[in-house]
Amino acid sequence: MICLRLDYLRMHDDPSHQSRFVVMRGQEESWAAKHCRLTRILGISMIAGFVFQIASAIFTDHLQVDIFLIIGGISILKGSQAWLRFYIFFTILMCVSQFIGIVVPLIKGEPLEISHKWVDYHDLAFWLEAALPLGFYIGFATLCLVTLKSRQLVFWTRTCKRWIRRVIYVVGAIYLIIFILWLSNRKSYQARVEQAKPSLQAVEDYVNTYAASSGYPHTETLKQRLADDPSILQVSIYYSPNSSMTLINRNEHDGYDEDWHYEHFVKTTSGNWILIRAKLKE
Repeated sequence: MICLRLDYLRMHDDPSHQSRFVVMRGQEESWAAKHCRLTRILGISMIAGFVFQIASAIFTDHLQVDIFLIIGGISILKGSQAWLRFYIFFTILMCVSQFIGIVVPLIKGEPLEISHKWVDYHDLAFWLEAALPLGFYIGFATLCLVTLKSRQLVFWTRTCKRWIRRVIYVVGAIYLIIFILWLSNRKSYQARVEQAKPSLQAVEDYVNTYAASSGYPHTETLKQRLADDPSILQVSIYYSPNSSMTLINRNEHDGYDEDWHYEHFVKTTSGNWILIRAKLKE
């Protein structure tokens, strides 16, 4: 059984009594549920956060519900140590994931996809739907850690270490496989892109020139240039994640299909983001 040391005066309202004794996990959880203010604040905040997510989904088309909020909130209100430790790990993991998801595209000079739109830090949606959720998880992680400390609990128990180690192994193995596959294809993709670079540059120049025009006019010359380039299999222009225009597609009749070999974002003078995608022949 899990035991811990607590000040006697925290269990009894006797400030003159300074002795310590060992209590069992169930006793500590019962005490925390009744007497620990931070435990109650954390539990109620998590439940309120879940209700807010539901309300937000009703009034917007963006449904993102964290089921751990309601389950964890109820459990933490009951004093659960396991859920407190789990939610600390979960919120820190989400903070790292959200941070990487925001920072990496910005470093690469690319937008984020939010609510079927491409946005960057100039847009209000970026702050409301990317930065704000990150702050949300940072706040909960901080409150969880403060609550853990106020209850004089240790995060790195043997059980906690064992489960976190397993999660790290599984996630690490998945990302390692993805990285190896990406690395094995990168050299081949780069060679194809270099071969088709003049045609791809022509597409980018076209986007920069006609992005503000309605319907993307004067495509015939560009389409003919792409058709004359044997290294081009397919080129599409995406002006939103769900809206695109295909300039050439040699694959539609032969059933040939392959991942995109080239993806490049272009920010137009009007501030809109355009994605150029291409499939290239070896």
